[in-house]
Amino acid sequence: MRFVPLALAVALAAPLAAAQTEPRQEPSRPLAQQPSAGRTAATVAPDRDFARRTAEAGAAEIAAGKLAMDKARSDAVREFGRRMVEDHQAADAKLAEIAKAKNMLLPTTPDRAHEEELKKLGTLSGAAFDREYMRSQVKDHRQVIGMFERQAASGQDLELKRLAAETLPKLREHLAMAQRAEAGQASDHRGMGDRGSRTSAASSDATQGSDARERSRTQELNREALQRAQRSP
Repeated sequence: MRFVPLALAVALAAPLAAAQTEPRQEPSRPLAQQPSAGRTAATVAPDRDFARRTAEAGAAEIAAGKLAMDKARSDAVREFGRRMVEDHQAADAKLAEIAKAKNMLLPTTPDRAHEEELKKLGTLSGAAFDREYMRSQVKDHRQVIGMFERQAASGQDLELKRLAAETLPKLREHLAMAQRAEAGQASDHRGMGDRGSRTSAASSDATQGSDARERSRTQELNREALQRAQRSP
């Protein structure tokens, strides 16, 4: 009977020893809380910057396009402005959908540089507006195309990368349209200068002809006066 307590003690101690030697397990975290490979702040920041700059550029294009629809003299420039409003509103809607899914807050107004350009356009009208608007559109679309090409090639966010690649053909079409319209404005401006030169030359010729006739008439009157003076006693 003296061996029973000893056996009981050994039986009770075995589970305790096993518990002390068993490795400790960390509680599992939900998948959404686990860090994902390649999605650090350094890689996400360029994508967010692309989305912000795209939203600002889109807001500027829409505002400038509406000005062109109201202030442009050329039908081609007004039509270009209308296309900018229509196409960039559609592109902004796609960007907004992506941003909403990623909890990104995007600006709804142009950046400071575009705000200054819009103020300048607001002071112009007619042919002067057309030339400045198309000049700025060519410059802006070249810059935006470069930004979209970089995002399409090396963006980390797959949805923003796909958006950039899908939008590039439309942006290149816009640039070609802007270049044609800008060339048309330059041609019209040169034509006005040529017409002005021809008008000025014609006016000068007319003035010179009038002066010549006046000199001839004066000389004739002088001869008649001299003849009358010679006939007088």
